[in-house]
Amino acid sequence: MYAATLEPLLQQCNEAVSMAKAGAIDDARVCLDRIRLLRSMLAQNSHDAMPERGVQVEFGRHPELLRSYVEVAASVNERLALLHQWITESRASFSTTELRQSHAGMNLFIDDALPGIWDFAQDIVIVTDLDGEVIRRVLRARGQKKFVWITESVEQRQIAYAEDGGEADTLWVRAGEFPERSQLEEVLCGVSVPRASLITTEASADDEKHFFTVARAIGAAVIGGTTIQWLPQMTSEQWVAGLPNLASLPSVMAIKPEFEGANVLVVSPGPSLEQDLELLSQVQDRFLIVASVKALSALFDAGVQPDLAIWQDPRDHSGAIPNRPEIAGVSLILNESCHPAFYDAPFATHFAYPDPGFLSSDVSRALHGEAACQFSGTSVSTLSVVMALEFGAQSVTLLGQDLSVAGGQYVSGGFATDTSCPDQDDYLTCQGINGEQLPTLPNYYSFIAEFQNIARHFETATTLTNSTARGAYLEGWSHIPFSQHPIVLGASEEMLPEKTNIGEHYGLACTDRRSELSAALHATVSCLDHGARICDELQRECLEKIQSGSNDCTVIDLLEKRLKLIMDEECPLLRYYTSRQSMALMAATESVQNLEQNLRISADYYDSIAQSARHLITLSQKSLEMMERAH
Repeated sequence: MYAATLEPLLQQCNEAVSMAKAGAIDDARVCLDRIRLLRSMLAQNSHDAMPERGVQVEFGRHPELLRSYVEVAASVNERLALLHQWITESRASFSTTELRQSHAGMNLFIDDALPGIWDFAQDIVIVTDLDGEVIRRVLRARGQKKFVWITESVEQRQIAYAEDGGEADTLWVRAGEFPERSQLEEVLCGVSVPRASLITTEASADDEKHFFTVARAIGAAVIGGTTIQWLPQMTSEQWVAGLPNLASLPSVMAIKPEFEGANVLVVSPGPSLEQDLELLSQVQDRFLIVASVKALSALFDAGVQPDLAIWQDPRDHSGAIPNRPEIAGVSLILNESCHPAFYDAPFATHFAYPDPGFLSSDVSRALHGEAACQFSGTSVSTLSVVMALEFGAQSVTLLGQDLSVAGGQYVSGGFATDTSCPDQDDYLTCQGINGEQLPTLPNYYSFIAEFQNIARHFETATTLTNSTARGAYLEGWSHIPFSQHPIVLGASEEMLPEKTNIGEHYGLACTDRRSELSAALHATVSCLDHGARICDELQRECLEKIQSGSNDCTVIDLLEKRLKLIMDEECPLLRYYTSRQSMALMAATESVQNLEQNLRISADYYDSIAQSARHLITLSQKSLEMMERAH
């Protein structure tokens, strides 16, 4: 809800426009490629976000955020139109023959040919024998990682390019042939459904036909693939498998009273944290401290015992869990679909918060109650702040929230879950606390704007302070050094009652919810079964239409409407779990050339949805059996 994915995109658009006007073509090209990547990230995030109805409700509650979003979106669209016009006009100044003569010319050709939304690491460029070598060379220099080369002679091409590493990033496909799924799955590793684009200097009718064949094959491989673990699948499976454990753990909603009227300190693992650790150890009893798991080791080393730790990422980052005895005295807040390693870790107790993707489900209501909050935050820190504010905190203070890489990425003892070092060209710049310009990363830039969106909504009701020693300036937050913080300055003036041990107090008071959860999960299984049977009917209808040659799709349309109702309202779990198939279907249907091809892809899609629904049923039944045995 407070996410700010458009802000870094707007900054890059502004920079690209300025560079284009100044004639700095190569610098503008770097910005253009960043814009392509940021738009791809934005498109992917929109697929993983909460359902549209939930977005509308939240914007209704916070109209100021909607107004801000609309203003930024209008600015982005205006600049994208200017950039598109500039590229088109620049390209039109030269013939294809002239562009072929130089590396700079081919770069300009590719500027115009590449889609405006593109991920150089995930998406697939399809080339042909005509200028395929030079196109691939130029795109490799720009970071492109995946190619499909359509050729008349696979063997000759493989031999010709074996020495330049051509096999590593290129799949060779004979013109007119449908690539094998096993071949395509080698280039489909990643976290998103790839786009495919034909890039050739002169596309013939046959080239277009062969491209559509490959594009349909990619869609079919994604729809029917079983070896690739996509993030929505992993999250959903971990959620269902973890339900027996969640049934006996307290919901984060139980600790709302601890936040009401509290002065909350959100501690992040930025390198500047080290500067304030000694002082924090002396005043830690003045705050309700919520710390990122990555910051725990540094805090323990300084003698600081946070009240709560927090984790968000569903992937297996078990190496981030400190091997420290002190975690037994700290309770962990975490997403209900997090990796089981975090639930198995010996924290005092675990408080699960509702995953936005499942919030409207019967199972979520059984776990968290009817009044569960929508906790939206694209980083663990923004999530912590939103949670504190939704729970009625009197004030929120940030510490170690650098949001810049000027001093490194993590405080000493912090754990890097992404070991890749971004290239200098990938840095953006942000305003520092002291007015200086600092290097930052695209996701950090989004977090900066997200903190500012949060302030825009809460600043009149709550005191928001950024006491981070150095780093990004956050508009709407008061920037006060930690040593000058009013609560720190007044630490010696009054005695406070001893803090509640949150883990002991609320962990022991948790009620077992297996009965309610079992009933909700049984209802989910019923919806999944209904969805699977409808998909069976849809697949049969598609195959019968192919066999008979009929173009009457009335029955298919009616069944699709019922399936949409199940996925959108009755069983959000199925919608989220099969999001990759749905995206792949949309991409594949753009490549179809007749009704029969459409029906074949649709038949594969519905078969895949039915299999997914039955897989979820199997997982759900295992969880039900575990809960019944525990009674």
